[in-house]
Amino acid sequence: MGTALRILLMLLTVAGFSLASESIRICYPDGVFRFGSPVSTADKGFILSRAFESVDGSAPNVWVYDREGKAVTSAILWLEDAAKVRVFDVGVDYDGTAVASGYVTRADGTAEAVIGIIGRGGRIERVIRTNPFVARFVTVGPDRVIWAAGRDIEATQRGRDYDMVRSYSMDGRFLHSAVPRSSAASVQDPVPATGKTGRTHLRGSSTNVVFYSGVMNRLIVFDRAGAIVNDWSPPVPWRNARMGGFGTDAASIYALFRGDDGHRGAFRFDRQAGNWVLIKDTYTPPGERVRFGLLRGTDAGALVFTNRKMPESCVTRLPVPGP
Repeated sequence: MGTALRILLMLLTVAGFSLASESIRICYPDGVFRFGSPVSTADKGFILSRAFESVDGSAPNVWVYDREGKAVTSAILWLEDAAKVRVFDVGVDYDGTAVASGYVTRADGTAEAVIGIIGRGGRIERVIRTNPFVARFVTVGPDRVIWAAGRDIEATQRGRDYDMVRSYSMDGRFLHSAVPRSSAASVQDPVPATGKTGRTHLRGSSTNVVFYSGVMNRLIVFDRAGAIVNDWSPPVPWRNARMGGFGTDAASIYALFRGDDGHRGAFRFDRQAGNWVLIKDTYTPPGERVRFGLLRGTDAGALVFTNRKMPESCVTRLPVPGP
C-alpha cells in the first residue's frame, strides 16, 4: 500500500476550550487517497474515499479504511458494458458494508444511475438501478436502510415534480421518498454536488437520517420509519457563510462554516433553539491563521478535520464535549 502508515499522537492546547487534552493525528499512505480533495469523509468509525471518474474497470474507485487507517475495502464499481463510471458519494454501515452512488455511461451514449452495495473485502454484492433518479449523495441509516438524495432527470426535463430524498432496502427494494422538488423556492438545483451557495449533505446514524441543502438552507431529520421529525431553516452564522464540512452522530449535528469576511469555525446544532452554536475555540477570526481545515465528519465523539498545514493525507481527530 505504498509508504507505511504513520499514527502520531500529539498534545493539543487550545486556550479556553473544554476539549479532551489529547487529539490524534493520523497520516495515511501517500498515493492511496488524499484528504486534500473533496472526496473523503469520516463516518461511523470509518474513512471513506472515492475516485470521481474511472474510464476502465481495472482499478479500484471506492475505498474504506478503519479509524486507524487500516484498509477495510478496496472495490471497483463498474458495469460490464460501461465506458465510464462516475462515483458521486460513498456511505457505510456500522459493520463496514459500503454503498456507493454512481453514474454509468456506455459507449453508445446511454447511461444508468446505480447504487452499489459493497461488502467488506470489496465484493460488489448488489447493484441497485435507480433510473431516472440519480443519487448524488448516499448513506446508511437505521435498520441498514440505504438513503439517497439526488435528482430525477426525466421529471426535471418534463417539468414535473419529484421527491429529492429516497430510500432503499439492502436487497434493492424502493421503500419511500420525501422532500418534493416543488418545496424548494429556488430554480437552482437544490441537491448540487458542490456550489458557492452551499453543499448538500446526507448522513445516517443508528437513530435517524439528516439531510442538509445549502441551496434551500434546510436541515431535515428523518426518523427510522422515514417520517420527517424536524425541518429547520437555520440562519447561517456569518454573512454569506458557506458550509465547509458536516458530520452527525446519534445525538448531535455538526458543521463548519466559513464567512466571506474571513470568519471560520465549527458549530453544533441546537435542536431546541433551531440554530447553530459555535464551538468557541474552533473559531478563527479574520486575518488569523486557520487552525482547522475542512470538517470531514465525526468519529466516537470527535470531529475529524483536515489541516492545510498537514500533508494532504493527514487528519486530526478533535474530541468535543457532549451536548
